Amino acid sequence: MDVVLLILVLLGFTVLSIKLAAHFLDVDSPGAVRCVFATVLAVIISSVLSVLIGTGGPSMVVSFFVTAVMYTLVFSVNTIVGFVLAAVATGIQVAFFFVALALGLSVVGLNLA
Repeated sequence: MDVVLLILVLLGFTVLSIKLAAHFLDVDSPGAVRCVFATVLAVIISSVLSVLIGTGGPSMVVSFFVTAVMYTLVFSVNTIVGFVLAAVATGIQVAFFFVALALGLSVVGLNLA
């Protein structure tokens, strides 16, 4: 049950950050299903590529580019807007997690087994 709750919260943060970034950039408001689809597709492709590339900085850069390309394709925007959308969404996600950390929320102690 804890794993399902954790996945739902992470997807909620992801969808909300993409929708906020799209609103900031005046992109047509994407639906929640399109946001989840773009995120899941980007995560799957990035995971496969990280196995081929390895971990660390190069993997993060490739993951960012893959995410930007997925946003460009799924949301039907030009490439620059896709990259800016990925950067703004990543910034919002980092801010969300810093706020959660400041509030004392964490996933430590969840029974993930």
